[in-house]
Formats: sequence, C-alpha cells, structure tokens
Amino acid sequence: MGNKKSLTILFYLLIGLTAGLCFFGLLYTVLRIDSSISGLIFGEKGNPAYLWTYFILTIGTIILFAIDVVLFVRFSRKFGALKNGTKNTTALGSIFAIIASACPVCGSTLLSLLGATSGLALLPFQGLEIKVISFVLMALPIFFIKRQEKKACATYCPKPRDDSFSTSDHGILIVIVAVFVFVGAITFSDIQREPIFSKTFDINDPTLTQGALCKF
Repeated sequence: MGNKKSLTILFYLLIGLTAGLCFFGLLYTVLRIDSSISGLIFGEKGNPAYLWTYFILTIGTIILFAIDVVLFVRFSRKFGALKNGTKNTTALGSIFAIIASACPVCGSTLLSLLGATSGLALLPFQGLEIKVISFVLMALPIFFIKRQEKKACATYCPKPRDDSFSTSDHGILIVIVAVFVFVGAITFSDIQREPIFSKTFDINDPTLTQGALCKF
C-alpha cells in the first residue's frame, strides 16, 4: 500500500513537473523570438521592481499551470471529463501568458501581428497587467475543479474511480519521463547560451548594447 501511494505521488509530481517545464519552454521560445532573458534584464536593469514582478508572476503562472494540469488529470481519472469552462479558463490564461512573454524594449512579434507595433511598451505597466490577468486565470481552475470534485463526490454513483497509480500506467509514466528529459535537455541547452549566465558577462559593461542582446 505504501509503495502504491509513493508511486501515485511520483506519478502526479512528474506530470506537474513535465507540464510546467513544457509551458516554461513555450514561454521562453516566444520570448526568444525578439529578445532573451539577458535582453530583458539588461533593458530593465534600472527598474528592478518591474523585473522582480515580471519574473515572480511568470514563475507563479507556470506553477499554477502545472497544478491545473495535475488536477485535470486526477479529476478525469476519477470522475471523467471536466466542464469546458474550467479548461477554457486555463487555455485563456495560457494565451495571455504567451502574449506577455516579451520584452518591452525589444518588442513582441506576436503583438505586432495583432497590430501593436510597439508591443508591451504601449501598456501603462509594460505588460505586467497581462501577466496579472494570466496569473488570475490560472488560479481560478483550482477553485473550479475543487468545487466540481466536491459536487461529484456527493453525486457520483456507485463511487469514484481509483485515481491511484496502477500497472496500466507504466507506459504513460515512461512517456512522461521521456518528454521531461527531452524538453529539459533542449531548454537547458538554450538557457546555457544566455549571456547573463556566462561567467564573463557583466550587466554593467558599458560596451554592451540592447541590440546585442535582443535576438542574440
């Protein structure tokens, strides 16, 4: 019983970690269309409040996305499909997160496609308001799922299905681990090329220019 419980925890933990890593990889890929982490930090080095808020909201949104995915999977295994409204909220939050993954200085190709040529710089808080919306939209499904789960537990007949890890889940687990390793390796390789993580990089170096960091 103890081994089954441990495997169940590991199973859902890996689902969450893989979902969060994939979402981070997606946001980072979108950011790199026009800029980079280094370009963002260099461009906003005189505004630490913006940078801290930007990164905290981004990390928080990724964590909430991972939690949402775990709750989606757990609910589906136990009760069946969720209502579309709950899934749509997470999808909408993801879209806002992707749009906000840009640098106010370097611009945003995605926003340019929507007609906003100046990107996040057009907004009063340079895109932080979009990140707040994304964060809230990612948090709402947790409440919705818990409420649906409570109702389902009260009405489901004869009883909810077992959502614990079983022998039939071994194949799924192998796929999850493979995706985690694959995406992790690609993301780590890309981040290693960031100038900000280089031992020779100095953000206060006067010879650095924004153009050298945007689209590096």
